[in-house]
Amino acid sequence: MKKKLLLSGLLILNFFVTPLALAETIDENIQNQTKKIENLQADQKKLAQEVEQLNKNINKYQTKYDETLAQKNEAEIKVNELTKKSVELQEKIEKRSEKIRDLARSTQLNQKSDTMLSALLEAKSIGDLVNKSFAIFTFVQANQNLLAQQEADQKELQKTKEQAEQNLQTINDSIADLQKTNEQLVNAKLELNVKQNELNASLANEQAKKDEFIKQKEAAEKAKQEAAEKLKAQQEAASRAQQEAAFQSNSTTNTTVSIPQSMPAVSSGWNAPLASLNVSSGFGPRQDPTGFSGNQHDGIDLTGSYGTPVFASRSGSIASSGYDPSAGNYIIINHGDGYYSYYLHLSSIVVGGGSVSAGQTIGLMGTTGNSTGVHLHFGIATTPNWRGFVNPAPYIGL
Repeated sequence: MKKKLLLSGLLILNFFVTPLALAETIDENIQNQTKKIENLQADQKKLAQEVEQLNKNINKYQTKYDETLAQKNEAEIKVNELTKKSVELQEKIEKRSEKIRDLARSTQLNQKSDTMLSALLEAKSIGDLVNKSFAIFTFVQANQNLLAQQEADQKELQKTKEQAEQNLQTINDSIADLQKTNEQLVNAKLELNVKQNELNASLANEQAKKDEFIKQKEAAEKAKQEAAEKLKAQQEAASRAQQEAAFQSNSTTNTTVSIPQSMPAVSSGWNAPLASLNVSSGFGPRQDPTGFSGNQHDGIDLTGSYGTPVFASRSGSIASSGYDPSAGNYIIINHGDGYYSYYLHLSSIVVGGGSVSAGQTIGLMGTTGNSTGVHLHFGIATTPNWRGFVNPAPYIGL
C-alpha cells in the first residue's frame, strides 16, 4: 500500500508538466526574454545617441564659456583702464577746483572797491587803463575756461564710470547665464547616467533570466533523452513480458494474446482494442477520480488485467508514442481518413513507428501515468493533438 501511495504521489506531481508543454513554455520564455533584451538594447542605442548629443552641447557650452571668460578678462582690463582714467580725471578736477578757489580768494583780497568799474576808474593813465582792462578780461576768461573744462571733465568722469559699470554688468550677466546652462547640462548628464545604469542592470537581469531558461531547455532535452532510453528499456522488457504472457495464455483461459485476423469488425469498420470489453467509465462529464484529470472524460476506460495485450482498432500508421505524466505510456494511430485512435496508461509499448494493421498487438495494459488502477483508456479524435475527441463507444459496437 505504501509503495502504491508513493507511486501515486509521483504521478500526480509529474502530471502538472508534460514534456511537450514544458518545452513549449521554455521556448516561449526564451523568445520573450530575447524580445525584452532586444528592446533594452534599442533603448540603450537611443540613450547613447542622447548622451552623444549632450556631450556635443557640453562642448559647445565649454567653447562659449571660454569665449565669454576671455571677454570678461578683456572687460576687466578695460574696466581697470577706465578706473585709472577716472582716478586721473578726479585728480585733475580736484586740482582745478583748488585753483578756482585760489583765484576766487585772490579776487576778493585784491578788490579795493565793490565793482570792477571802480578799478577801471582808478586808472591813472590810458596805459594803466588798458592794462587793468586786459587783466580783468584775462581773469574772467580764465575762470570761464576753467569752469568749462571742469564741467567737461566731470561729465567724462561720470560717463567713464557708467560705461565701466555697464560693461562689467553685461559680462557678469553672461557668466550667470552660462552657469545656469552648465547646471542644466550637468543635471541632464546625471539623469542620463542614471538611465544608463538602470538599463545596464535591466539588461543584465534579463540576460541572466534567458541564460537560466536556456539551461532549463538543455536540462529538459537531457531528461527527454534519458526518458527515451528508459522507454526503450521498457519496450524490451515488455517484449519479454509479452512472450511470457503468450506462454501463460496457452494454459489459462483468462485472456488471449491477440485478436484473430478473421475476427469481424463492427459495421463502423472499427475493431475492439481488447479481447473482451468491459467499460468502467464512459465518455463525457464525470466526477474526476484523481482531482487532476478534469471532469470531462475524453474516452472510455476498459478494464482488464496487467499485461493484457492491446490491439490496434484499425489499420494505420503510428502518429506518435511515448510517455506523458498524465497519459502514461501512450500510442496515437493515424487511420488516414481524418480519425485518430488513442491508447493510454499502457504498461509498455511493443511497436515502434511505421504502419500497423487492425488487430495487431501494439502494447500491454497497465496503470502508468495519472491512473488509479489497471485499465485501458481508449479514445477516438479528429486530430493528433489531444483535441477533437468523439465518443468511441458506438464505433466499436458498445
